[in-house]
Amino acid sequence: MIYNLTDTFFVAQTQNANLVAGITLCTPLFSMMIALGDMFGLGGSSAISRLLGQKKYDLAGQVNSFCFYAAVVLAVIVITSVVWQVYHATVPWPESYPNCRAGTVGQVSECAQEARWQ
Repeated sequence: MIYNLTDTFFVAQTQNANLVAGITLCTPLFSMMIALGDMFGLGGSSAISRLLGQKKYDLAGQVNSFCFYAAVVLAVIVITSVVWQVYHATVPWPESYPNCRAGTVGQVSECAQEARWQ
């Protein structure tokens, strides 16, 4: 939580409430990612060290592989779900655009931006 307070302090110096709100919304996600990483990192390293102390090298290797691949799969799931939610929360539906007819990429993008912020 000290990280959150420090980050909020420096971002608040910009006098932009949207940036501070972004930190407030991302802090629980940040905490969740740390917790999930600790689950496989700290829990796995504890189990591996106990197995190595018992001279069970093959089982320690299996636990090591499980922790690594489970962390990768969980990271892909979390990143995919976050990107999906952010995309659908920030990209407006095409029906909300006025008649943005084909033109150059810049013209269509400018037309879509104007429609979005009206």
